[in-house]
Amino acid sequence: MKKSMWLGAGLLALSMSSQAGELFLTLNSGSAMTQGAGLVLASQAVEQKATVRVLLCDAGADIALTGKEMPTLKPKNVTAQQMLQGLIKPVPRSKCARCTCPTPATRPVT
Repeated sequence: MKKSMWLGAGLLALSMSSQAGELFLTLNSGSAMTQGAGLVLASQAVEQKATVRVLLCDAGADIALTGKEMPTLKPKNVTAQQMLQGLIKPVPRSKCARCTCPTPATRPVT
């Protein structure tokens, strides 16, 4: 728990010090609290017009699984999956350099 708090505090300092910069968030913990803390900070960085990239590794990648049951986090009563989905928005094909598909791609907010 303390390790998660220090990680969160470090990420907050990073996101606040790089106004309109970049944030690279690596989630490798299966702890919903740790995932939630990182995703809250990523959301705050997006609100500050920062570019946010998220790497899901190990147990942290479970939030990307369809049908995976995740605990609801207080006070907003959302899951880490819902928070991650909030960071992802559709990008028109014309703006997605990596997309070759005929429909709009989905990728993290830039």
